[in-house]
Amino acid sequence: MIVNPGPWDNPPRKWVAGDEDGAINLSIIVDGLGARESLIRLHRGETLDDHDLALFGVVNFQAFLMTYEPVVALLREPRRPQLHPAVIELMPVLADGPASP
Repeated sequence: MIVNPGPWDNPPRKWVAGDEDGAINLSIIVDGLGARESLIRLHRGETLDDHDLALFGVVNFQAFLMTYEPVVALLREPRRPQLHPAVIELMPVLADGPASP
């Protein structure tokens, strides 16, 4: 049986720019879930669809399972979701990604 003692005993790990382990773990999450294009659209301020929003929830859950804090802050309209500030530095390919169709 696995017992999660809760965040007060084990706070989530932070995404920190320059952390090589964090960069590897973020790449595993993003590429493993096929979330790269959705995160590129979010970073560029492009229109997001329901699939993108659902995928951000899955990305955050996978980060939680890997004991990290969320990758994307999911905010309600009229605001839009926001990437964690360290994500682009940990995975620069998101900033240099291909243009959306």
